[in-house]
Amino acid sequence: MEKFGIGTDASIPTHIQNIQERNYTRITGSGSARRVVPTRLGIVLCHGYHRIDPELVLPTVRAHIEREIKRVARGEETAERIVSHTLENIHAKFRYFESHIAAMDELFEATFSSLAESGKAISRCGRCRRYAKLLPLRPTRLHCGNCDETFALPQGGSMKLYHERTCALDGFELLLHSMGPTARSTLICPMCYSQPPPQFEVLPGVAKGMGCLGHGCQESDCPWRPWHLTVCACDGECEGTGSLTLDPVSGPNFKLDCSSCNSIVKIGWGSVHKVEVLSDRLCDECGSRPLRIEFKKGVNKEGVTGCLACDDAVSSLCEGGRAQFA
Repeated sequence: MEKFGIGTDASIPTHIQNIQERNYTRITGSGSARRVVPTRLGIVLCHGYHRIDPELVLPTVRAHIEREIKRVARGEETAERIVSHTLENIHAKFRYFESHIAAMDELFEATFSSLAESGKAISRCGRCRRYAKLLPLRPTRLHCGNCDETFALPQGGSMKLYHERTCALDGFELLLHSMGPTARSTLICPMCYSQPPPQFEVLPGVAKGMGCLGHGCQESDCPWRPWHLTVCACDGECEGTGSLTLDPVSGPNFKLDCSSCNSIVKIGWGSVHKVEVLSDRLCDECGSRPLRIEFKKGVNKEGVTGCLACDDAVSSLCEGGRAQFA
């Protein structure tokens, strides 16, 4: 303890007694062979604190307080200021921990409850290639029993396997999350959703969980490429900062989703059989990508191809709306 500046070695027995009474550790052996061994509760708590705020299990915060106390003793600082600053820091850490408590819940439920044994096998883990289970009770998550690891997922709506396609970054099978027929569908990688690659946080058109570079993606076999086929700028709540993109799994009720706001554009609901974005063409007047629309059998209409903004035949089939979010 003296080595890390968190007190004197004379206080060690008191701390050991405290963590024993709280069932965080247990004593094994006798005499010189005695050891302090962490219990499952202690291990899970430690992992949970470290996942949310590593400083809660490292000696840095306690050491800082000890140094500040010594400054008070030397007359370099007032006790009132140190107490006020320390309480403010602890309150901030408590609020942050409280807002991220779901990460601790995931660990506890996977370790101490039967949820790890329940759920439905849905997709393969990218690490061990065995099936992981979807645990539907809130918070919804994916649990790999072989790796004994839990991955966060979007809350609410439905989740299904996406054609057994895998993320190129980590090999996890992809899941399609949908909030319903009038909502945005999202293709996610469980690993990228739980631990987003840091470089993706500043890229346009990349939603949480996408293992892809967004609108700049030109890979023909990229699983996310259909979501990145921009049609035109959005004229909804985002005032043009977002882009309207065809939701490739929204059929038969085809729609365009905005990448920034909750605007959607419904395309011929009830009468359209197929909608396709012509990615290799641009409108001569406005630069938007044209749409090719085919009607269902029994609908006495010829298919149309044109620009959403400039062609009346296409725009007359479209109706604006608002998406629902998780």
